[in-house]
This record gives sequence, structure tokens and C-alpha cells, in this order.
Amino acid sequence: MIWGYDWSHSGVIDLVGYLGAGVYLTAYALLQAGVLRGRGYAYALMVTIGASCMIISTINAPNPAVVMMQACYILISLFGIARVFVMARMLRQTPEEREFISNHLPDLRREHVRPLLKRAEWKNVPAGVTLCKQDERLDSFCFLAEG
Repeated sequence: MIWGYDWSHSGVIDLVGYLGAGVYLTAYALLQAGVLRGRGYAYALMVTIGASCMIISTINAPNPAVVMMQACYILISLFGIARVFVMARMLRQTPEEREFISNHLPDLRREHVRPLLKRAEWKNVPAGVTLCKQDERLDSFCFLAEG
């Protein structure tokens, strides 16, 4: 015993299980407190770490149901991490788009802005050009960034 803890193989394995439970509970508490988002990397990574620790903790006393459940948590979390990565790549914005969004659409989430930007066509129009007239039906969405 060192520092009042059994540091034998089984003691360390148990400690890893407690660590996993702590990571799980911390992740869930931070999610519920609004500190972590379910759509971010941090929560999925913490669940993956917690589930991995829980699997390791079953080495001394194998429990197939626990291993299966934790393996599912790991797979689902890894899928979530991949999804967040792919979505972030799909939602990339040019510096011009970022400036426009921060100035005119700051409250919209990136995934809601992207459909608008896909339908938009950036145009630099000389001063004095009429873009639309009152009561006239438009063929496309128009948002004046400046001018």
C-alpha cells in the first residue's frame, strides 16, 4: 500500500474503473450544465475515455454485458466525433462569408447559415444599380451587405 491505496494489479484496474465512472459523470454533469455541447468533440471524447476505462475495469471480473454496452458507447462516440469533423469541414466559410455572418446573421448557427450561403450569389454591384423595386417579385434571395 502506497498513500493508503492498494497499487497491486487488481487495485489499479479498480482505480481505472473509478476513473472511468468519474469521467462519465463529469461529462454528463458538464453537458447538463451547458458547459459542454452534445454536438462537440469534448463530450464524445470524454464518453469514449470513460467507456474505455470501464472496459478495462472488467479485466478482473469479466462481464460481457458491460463490455458490450461500453463498446457500443465507444463506437457511437467515435461516429459522433467523425460526424462533427465532417460537418465542420462541410460548413467551412470564406473570410468574406464569416464577416457577413458576424455582421448580419450573428445569432444563426453555422448549419443554418450554410443553406442560405449555398443559395446566395456574391455580387459586387456598382453604386446606383437598382437591385429590386417595391412590390416586385424576385427570382432569388437578395441581402444587401453594404451600400
